[in-house]
Amino acid sequence: MILEAQAAGRPVIASGIGGMAEMVKDSETGLLVPPGDAAALAEALRTAAGDADLWARLAAAQPRTSHERFVDAHLDLYRTLLEGEARGMTPADGSFLLPGSATVAEVRLSLVLPGGAVSLA
Repeated sequence: MILEAQAAGRPVIASGIGGMAEMVKDSETGLLVPPGDAAALAEALRTAAGDADLWARLAAAQPRTSHERFVDAHLDLYRTLLEGEARGMTPADGSFLLPGSATVAEVRLSLVLPGGAVSLA
């Protein structure tokens, strides 16, 4: 649920253990409380509910979602291939064979994302 909350721009209040402590930076992207400490959890909830500036700062600091990083990495790869800069991956004639015998020069990519479409020509 942490990834979903961050993707929605929502700060997280979580126990400061394991993966949760790695994903939430205390007082930067959310609030961490000691595991099993109900009083600390209640205080974190009161603090978050009562301090709109804190909540807005935490919300603004949410990391880019993993799917955005994934899309960016793949777009970079496709751009590199389309520009012929795939070092060591292209044959001497400059073509790069893809499944179905299409070359990179013949590939056109369009992605439809929640914020709009991205096209590589």
